[in-house]
This record gives sequence, structure tokens and C-alpha cells, in this order.
Amino acid sequence: NSGANTLRAPLRFGVLGAATISENAIVRPCFKSPHEAVIKALAARDRVRAQQYVERYKLKECEVFDGYQSMLDKADIDAVYIPSPNGLHYEWTMKALRAGLHVLCEKPFASNSEEARAMVDLARQRGLVLMEAAHWFYHPLRERLQAIVAGGRLGALRHVYANFTFPGKPGEPREAKRGPSAIRYDGRLAGGCMMDAGWYALHCVRALLGGEAPEVEWAEAQRWPHDPEIDEGMRAGLAFRKAGASATILCSYCSGAPDGFAPRTAPGTSSPSGQARGGPKHPLGPMRWDAEVTGAKAVMHAVNFGVPHA
Repeated sequence: NSGANTLRAPLRFGVLGAATISENAIVRPCFKSPHEAVIKALAARDRVRAQQYVERYKLKECEVFDGYQSMLDKADIDAVYIPSPNGLHYEWTMKALRAGLHVLCEKPFASNSEEARAMVDLARQRGLVLMEAAHWFYHPLRERLQAIVAGGRLGALRHVYANFTFPGKPGEPREAKRGPSAIRYDGRLAGGCMMDAGWYALHCVRALLGGEAPEVEWAEAQRWPHDPEIDEGMRAGLAFRKAGASATILCSYCSGAPDGFAPRTAPGTSSPSGQARGGPKHPLGPMRWDAEVTGAKAVMHAVNFGVPHA
């Protein structure tokens, strides 16, 4: 409603960090809908990098701050977007909430359930919005899949399988990981494939099976040889007691390797070690996101179920 838009000031965002992901997550959306949101502040540990970021995206109204805390203390903003490495989400979400700011935090929301509960509790206490920045929650294909399930065309659901994989090279040392990929292999920053790609597979099966928290019946990790605390792949079997169904999830940074966790081959896809036809590109290689939903009456396949639609 254009009339309503003229009566409401745009939400003023501050961005904590000059991360690459923020271009698609918040910069472009703000350019597309300036009456809804605008970037007013950017903080980075390196001021030069922050200034280069502002100039690259022509953020004319954006003030640059030398550090995260400085922005929280001084910027004239309503909310913050946090695209930092996973292990920093909790610390800076809590600090932003204590500063009275709404928070849009990248996925995964936190490093563990204890952190997530504390974040949610504080947001509720302060009457602030705390939201996980994940387009999958609003993806039109997710809505379509849920509508098909709810419509009963598949019958009672028995099993849901979902994967998110990259063909990658297994066992590469951390020195070979450059740019955004490096943080995925840092245990101090809650790295690993399950925290990154596995998020999508897990939320896919939960969305289709009623949203309940499942019980983990079994799990197998493909460990990164340079740090046994980091997984390059994960597969797990889950039980959804309320739904009366089970699920299997799989994620991998090296599904194309002989010993990698390879996804199933579904109709409309290439070989298990390859990508789905038309699959999106990524620094780790072509992504593959597939889901298979088995019901009493029929089986439904979804290819590239989480690719951003716009």
C-alpha cells in the first residue's frame, strides 16, 4: 500500500561487519525498497575495509564506525543486521538487544540451544524483535511444498529426506580455504558443514513435518582431518514422534569425493556426485539442494528447494 508507506519512516539498519553475504541479504533489499529499510551505519574491525564497502555499494547515507561496540553506542539506528561468523552471533546479538535495538541475525541463529534460548529470552524481556535471517522461511517453494502436504495428496507422511551438498575437495588444509570459506573450518567460530549447509536440510524436514524438535536416532560425521572437531559432512536419522514419521538429512562439503557423503539421485538431477540441473554456483562448488517426501499415497521430489528466488 503506497499510502501506508508514506506514513511510516523506513527502518534504519546498522550492519555489524563488512561480510560478503550482506550484499544479497540486506544491501540489495534496501535498494529495492528504500521506503521500508535503509542502511545508516556500518561497523568493521578494519575501518578501511568498512569504507571500501560503503563506497562499493554507494551507501550514501551510511556512517562508518571503527568497531562493533562503537556503532551500537553511537549510531542513530533502529535495528542491526549481524552477518558475522557463527561463533559471534550470540555475543553481538545480546549486546545489540541490551542497547535497545532490534536484531536480524544470520543463520545459524546461535552456536547451541543454550545461547539461542538466552537470546530469545532477552528479546522478549526487552520487547524487541529478534529474527533469524533465513530466506527459506519465506521461500515460495517452501509454501508450495507445505500446501501439497497439508492438502493430503501424499497421504500420511512416512519419511522426509533432505540434502544440501557441495562437490568440493575433501581434507584440504585450512590454508587452502580463502575468503568467506575459511570461517567454515574454524571451530572457535562454530564452523563445520552441519552448522552451515546442514541448517537447510534440517529446517526443510522440520517445516514439512510440523515444526517439532526431532529426536536424533543416529548421526555420522565426516571429520575434517586437520581438526577432528570440524565436520566436512554429516548425515543423521531423525524421529518426529508427534508427526509419526522419520527423516534423514545429509550435508557435505565434498560429496563428489569417493569417500564423501553423496546425495541421492532424484528425478531431474545429474549423478549423485554432481549438481542438480541449473544448480546455483558457490565458492565451494555447485550447490545441490534436494528433498524427497514419502507419503502413504505418493512420493514428492523437490530439486534445488532452497535456491533464492529473487
